[in-house]
Amino acid sequence: MKSIHSSTAREIIASGQPCDIRLWKRDGEILHYTDAICIYHHVRSGSFRVKLRRSGQIRQFRLVTVFEVNDMEVYL
Repeated sequence: MKSIHSSTAREIIASGQPCDIRLWKRDGEILHYTDAICIYHHVRSGSFRVKLRRSGQIRQFRLVTVFEVNDMEVYL
């Protein structure tokens, strides 16, 4: 599996192109967002809002919770 730095992951997610994102919740549960499109990115807090194409739902998360983007492992 290929690895990328968190700054590269931030660029991929913020590009506005559909991407697959895997992240941890506070309780340790793993979430998988398929075909997520970034609609908002706050640089200072590292937070994102993405729209899930299939369901139309909007989800918010912080970059530090992301551990995989497009099948590439994210390191800090």
